[in-house]
Amino acid sequence: MQQNDQKMPSSSGPRFPALDGLRALAILLVVGHHLAHYVSLDGKAAWFRAIVGTGWNGVYLFFVLSGFLVGGLALRELNETGGLHLRRFWVRRLLRTWPLYFLLLFLNAIRHSGPIEPSLWHYLTFTQNLFSPKFFLVTWSLAVEEQFYFFLPLSLALLWKWKHGRIAGGLLFAALVIATYLYRWIEGNGFYKFFHTFAVVDSLLLGYGLAYLHSREKLGWLLRHPNLYGAVGLVFVYGAHFTHWNRFWQTNFLFGGQAIGFALLVGAALSPRFLFRSWLSHRFLAWVASLSFSIYLSHDKPLYYAARIAQYLGLEDWGLIVFLIPTVMAGSLLLAWVLYHAVEKPALKWRDRVCPKEIVSVSEKKRLQRLRTSAAKS
Repeated sequence: MQQNDQKMPSSSGPRFPALDGLRALAILLVVGHHLAHYVSLDGKAAWFRAIVGTGWNGVYLFFVLSGFLVGGLALRELNETGGLHLRRFWVRRLLRTWPLYFLLLFLNAIRHSGPIEPSLWHYLTFTQNLFSPKFFLVTWSLAVEEQFYFFLPLSLALLWKWKHGRIAGGLLFAALVIATYLYRWIEGNGFYKFFHTFAVVDSLLLGYGLAYLHSREKLGWLLRHPNLYGAVGLVFVYGAHFTHWNRFWQTNFLFGGQAIGFALLVGAALSPRFLFRSWLSHRFLAWVASLSFSIYLSHDKPLYYAARIAQYLGLEDWGLIVFLIPTVMAGSLLLAWVLYHAVEKPALKWRDRVCPKEIVSVSEKKRLQRLRTSAAKS
């Protein structure tokens, strides 16, 4: 195993291009899932809805990717500096997501004619997913991630320097994963129940677990055989859709299978030996990935207006699909491109000015301390 196969991503280091490809596929799955809802269940193209409608699992791929990438950044800072600058970490995260989120929240609230459920306060505090949201529904997953971005670095900062921190962290990790399975089993299959943090947090945790193993150079078993584990991951992801015959398996494995399967797939994509690595690293997918956040929060608008036009034209079945796919995709990409350049990109530039991404290593800290001590003595 080459040493450079195990390097962690950093805030100032190289990216994993194949993960950008997976992020692009995740947003395409989500858009396809929402698009499929406009196709009749009993029409000539019902099978299209049955297949593309499974794209809801794109959100779980997002969770695993976020857990890996954000967890990786936190672990790198801890390994290189011996600590985690929480304020800096949180500010950089909120300046990544808050500007666009609050802009679109404000615009959606203005246009919304009915009550905002559960309440505007829940959307302002990223707790809407805990109370059956019915407004700006796609933001439920962002709420889960924002909660994770707060508690993960806080937990790491508290446990890192403690003598028994690694054991306590492992126990906490296992307890949260078990709690996720218990929650899904107790709450059953209610639609809004699966917006709850404890219904999905295992995906984020497994993504973080992947980053932790990677930082400790413990992923050789996966990186040496990425195609095998990638295939096993896909079996987990899509095999889980055939668990409807049993409540226990459907409640736990349908969603748990997404977390396990996508974690294996993300891990496989880290390896240079992965069969689809060059394809996932294509510049078009990288471009789509750069717009994924804007697409996720805004694609409902192009979809809504495209569906209204299709209804006016009387399109059904395959005619509807042939019209919706290019129209929705083009509209979503165009709107996301505008939002990215008008909101996201300026916010990211401002973030890098007010909160630079450079990390001072432990050795550099000691060197600076020696210089300050020498200067004081002289």
